Amino acid sequence: MSSATVEVRNALWPQGEALLPPDEDEGAAYWRDAEGRPFALSEVLAGADEPTADRLRRRHCESITILLEGALQAPSGRGRELRHRACRLIGEMDGWWTVHAREAREWA
Repeated sequence: MSSATVEVRNALWPQGEALLPPDEDEGAAYWRDAEGRPFALSEVLAGADEPTADRLRRRHCESITILLEGALQAPSGRGRELRHRACRLIGEMDGWWTVHAREAREWA
């Protein structure tokens, strides 16, 4: 299932930015723009008003659910991959995966 974009207005994008949420089929366990640049949940929520932040957190949770449902139906290797992506997204809600952690991993 390909994700539809989500309009994000916050401190980083006061005029609004269309972002793609984490997605099972695209293989992206992170928010990203149309060019594929990844963003941590903390960036997506940065300076957003409470209704917007709540909407974005709910969409993030929907992505987790989609990944876990996909893991239930997938062969074991693919299922494990989807569960790991879901765990990463859950950890991101607690601040475990920040933009700095992602950058460090990209340079490793």
